Amino acid sequence: QKGSNLSRLVTQYHYTTWPDHSVPSHGTALWRLFRKLTQDADNTQPIIIHCSAGVGRTGTLIAMDHLLDQAKRENGIDVFACVTALRQSRMHMVQSVEQYKFIHLAVLEAHTVGSTNSPVAEFMSHYSALSRQSSVSPQTLFSEQTELLNSISQSPSEDETGVARLTENSKKNRTEILPANRHLLFLQMPFNGRSEYINAVRVPAYKGTENFVATQWPLEDTVVDFWRLVKDHDVQHVVLLEQLSLKNGFPQILPEEGKTENFGGIDVHCEEIEENEIMKSIIVRFPEEHAEVVYMNTNNKVFIQITT
Repeated sequence: QKGSNLSRLVTQYHYTTWPDHSVPSHGTALWRLFRKLTQDADNTQPIIIHCSAGVGRTGTLIAMDHLLDQAKRENGIDVFACVTALRQSRMHMVQSVEQYKFIHLAVLEAHTVGSTNSPVAEFMSHYSALSRQSSVSPQTLFSEQTELLNSISQSPSEDETGVARLTENSKKNRTEILPANRHLLFLQMPFNGRSEYINAVRVPAYKGTENFVATQWPLEDTVVDFWRLVKDHDVQHVVLLEQLSLKNGFPQILPEEGKTENFGGIDVHCEEIEENEIMKSIIVRFPEEHAEVVYMNTNNKVFIQITT
């Protein structure tokens, strides 16, 4: 109150990685936020939830909390009735089909799996517990948890992988593991009439920033696209989880030491190879750009650093 010496502490929790005009790929981080909130909050005081308009994301979040509480108390949920009740308080709460579907998946995840979080100090005992045989089956808790993941994880539908299924793009896919449209990473610069599609997706790191790119081992015809990916997106590190020795259907993607190889129009020069008991490093240059790529191999893992 103006003129008063009284002060009050207000804590704001800011969820920073909700994609604009979309929904998160899963509810795990949101439930982590909720658990933190419920630990800290005084249940006798109201909690303000807001977004831009205060209806779409706000309604989704409130519905998730409402329905998880309902599941615990009644051993059942009614998403339709919940959203109907929210809309009686504020119009357009839960704006889209995508948000409505996300509520179902997020509540399924929370109710089926619960919290799998472990404090660092307790992680060793947590690991030991997961390694033991379950009390209700001959499997370990690791196996049970993996099966649980498989049961609640949904593969993208044909519509959601429509770009990868296009005729001009399907020939670039090694297997039926196709990237979802929403996570696709496109090649940027036009190159010799080739399309901008590559079987690669952005993958979020812990803080939600898309720090990783996951892709397949190139096909004979897509080695050039692999190097386009490296160049177009200023990639600084590449980790290869496959032996560099040639296999049937797995083309070589590196030139021999001291040689330059042209991969579909991109020159890559191998300047130097150094190897010891635990590491193999290969310096590779793009001659026209003077870029440097360093490969470090520990067992079958290859680390590539690109310096321009």
